[in-house]
Amino acid sequence: MRSVLLSLGMLTLVSVGVSACDDTPGIMTVPLGWTIQEGLLVLLEGDPTTGSVIYAANPGNCQLFQQGASPIQIRFSDFLVFNLGAQGSTDDSLPLTAGTYNIFMTTLPTAAGLYAQSTEFETDAECDYTPTGANSGTITVDPFLPDAGTGSNGSFSVVFGTDQFVGGYGLTTCVIGAQTPVLDGGTCLLPTGF
Repeated sequence: MRSVLLSLGMLTLVSVGVSACDDTPGIMTVPLGWTIQEGLLVLLEGDPTTGSVIYAANPGNCQLFQQGASPIQIRFSDFLVFNLGAQGSTDDSLPLTAGTYNIFMTTLPTAAGLYAQSTEFETDAECDYTPTGANSGTITVDPFLPDAGTGSNGSFSVVFGTDQFVGGYGLTTCVIGAQTPVLDGGTCLLPTGF
């Protein structure tokens, strides 16, 4: 079975239309609304074309992702998720790399380049969640260090409706096993440290 990363990607595709608006004049830079406590570069073992940058309001999420959880299965949490993709000139997926990934909303652009989709998830005590999809912006990963436990740097400028969030945080590489099963949909876990 593929992994949590595929679930993250599908979850983002489904939720992008939920709250994303067209890019409009009057965009204002505002605080994120929660403090980033952890930055992860989440990669799937053996698949260099699949990955996410995940910023979280609570630390210790890598071990939960490695058990098959997705952000919406971790209660009392806030996540800013960027699903990454590199596309060649012939619409084929390329290995992820260091660079700036441009955010798109629903349809993957046809030109070669680095692309991402971004969604913010907020979960409550029962893992009910509210997704908000970004309509534009960028996420930069440099350097891109794919080995577990290594540290990359991540910075973002992302627009949700007319609110722009700008920030950055170090990224620890979290590798998920290629055979890690996705946890059942009703699973709701406590974040590490509770």
